[in-house]
Amino acid sequence: MKSTSKTFSPCSNCPFRSDRPFLLGKERAVEIVKAVLGDAWFPCHKTTNFDEIGQRIDIDQEHPCIGAARFIEAIRGDVRANLMFRLAVASGKLDSDSLNRSIPVYQSAIAFIQGTGKLG
Repeated sequence: MKSTSKTFSPCSNCPFRSDRPFLLGKERAVEIVKAVLGDAWFPCHKTTNFDEIGQRIDIDQEHPCIGAARFIEAIRGDVRANLMFRLAVASGKLDSDSLNRSIPVYQSAIAFIQGTGKLG
């Protein structure tokens, strides 16, 4: 994909950032790793909306989690290793050439689970 002037960065409280605390509990941390490494769509938590019974709504307005993209890149070598992120690149929602790689993210599933799963 051609490079744009926009830089895609993990948000300030992204759970994939290794330089900021974000406690999920071990069970939720494991669920997230399985989803992200299993080709699931993983939107930025700041772009997800829920209705009164807890169902996600406005899914078409969600944006990919840049921290998850960087996490996939760290583990698999390329953000496009995840099918849903590959589709985000193809649709223009994500430009893998413009990922901000200066913000640290967890470099392994074990590090993510240990770093964010301290509640459970």
